[in-house]
Amino acid sequence: QGRLAFPPVKRRRVEADFSGGGITSDGGLCRCCPAAWHYAGQYCTRFSDFRPGAIHTVNKSAFERNSLGSCLSVCKTDGSILLIEDAVVAAMTNTTVTEKILQAIASGIRMYALSEDIRARGLPEQRLIRQITLVDYAGFVKLAASHDRVQSWL
Repeated sequence: QGRLAFPPVKRRRVEADFSGGGITSDGGLCRCCPAAWHYAGQYCTRFSDFRPGAIHTVNKSAFERNSLGSCLSVCKTDGSILLIEDAVVAAMTNTTVTEKILQAIASGIRMYALSEDIRARGLPEQRLIRQITLVDYAGFVKLAASHDRVQSWL
């Protein structure tokens, strides 16, 4: 009988600290600033506004579907909402959803809109709700990486 030789396997230590809600690997690579290392279970102190909740992406117009309304009703204050595709129209001032969005922002929910989708629809940036942060595709990726999970509302 022959013997099979396998290359050595490197093991990684994984720690879970549920008291702080974070799961880290090998001491905790920070998701919001990958160049920095933090102790397991600690969130980044470099960015005081880092929030580990969900990032909710909404892609349907608030004037045709209720995706944004449903999202706003379940999004927690440690979460964020990113408006993409046709949902970016809800980022405009003086609409039927402006007050709901402003209430969500006042409660601590962070709101973002994809700038490429704003431009693709010919929406004037000066009419956007000023508390909504515009992000590009690279910003979209950073948001997804810096939150615990991505929840898509279709």
